Amino acid sequence: MIAAILILLNVFPTVSGVLLLLGVALAPPSMFYLLGTNLLVGVGRIAAFNLVEGMANLVVLLLIAVAAAFSLGIAGFLAAGLIGWVLAAGAVLIALAPGPRGSLAFDQAAFAAGFRYAAKAFLITLLGYLVLRGNVFLLQAAAGPAEVGYYSIAAQIADVLVIFPSSVGVVLFPDLVRNATRRWRSMLGSLTVVTAIVGAACVVAALVAAPFVAALYGRAFAPAVPVLLVMLPGVVFVSATTIVSQFLGAVGLPRLLIAVWAAALVVLVTLNVILAPVLGAPGAAAGLSATYFILFVMVCALAWRHRNVAT
Repeated sequence: MIAAILILLNVFPTVSGVLLLLGVALAPPSMFYLLGTNLLVGVGRIAAFNLVEGMANLVVLLLIAVAAAFSLGIAGFLAAGLIGWVLAAGAVLIALAPGPRGSLAFDQAAFAAGFRYAAKAFLITLLGYLVLRGNVFLLQAAAGPAEVGYYSIAAQIADVLVIFPSSVGVVLFPDLVRNATRRWRSMLGSLTVVTAIVGAACVVAALVAAPFVAALYGRAFAPAVPVLLVMLPGVVFVSATTIVSQFLGAVGLPRLLIAVWAAALVVLVTLNVILAPVLGAPGAAAGLSATYFILFVMVCALAWRHRNVAT
């Protein structure tokens, strides 16, 4: 229906109807796959999650490679991706298939409860994305594309460092939901370990940043190194915030968490309006690190208020 509306309204006049149909058709299986794999993690079936995730990505990659080998064009790439994600969604459905006493019937109460939770999660995720990427737009306006380029290289390296705490959070969250009595202690233990590991990784990154950037991007991008160094403290704080946020998610995502992220966005914009025009990319990175520190303090304060919540 969405593709038909786009075609009838001629929203994308330079894109063929076939490409629009294929592009829109990709959404249902990929969304089902994303939801299904998260359910596997939620019920503690980590081995099944790893198997499905690995096989699904491999199948999609192979199908796209076949499309490329036969020069099938954009439509062929989209069709290959569609077939791959339909197969992946089918694999998830099989993995989640209920037992003899289970049912695939629609549960209105569960959907309503999940929708309310998801609405809060969506707002928090949106604000988090704006905090993470808002610097790029502010820096572009304040200092120009060259500074944005240096900042982007540093941000890419920082994104790699944040993968580990994000992965820990995926596994930690369902455990915190299931074990309310030891929820706070489990979070603190994970927070300590993750912060120590990410901190050590940031120290290593700081030591090898200059030769790494020179080897990968060339000496012309050497100004990205000080940007990364200023950004690394923020990596530690946002990694720690990721773990504490799993605790808040387990206690129902307090609405005040939305206000906390909104406040962080205001802090980021304010700091960058002040720092970016004067210091360029390092100033934007400093604003981000300072914002993540303030965010970490606010999230910890909110988590402390809910430390005795059992459900």
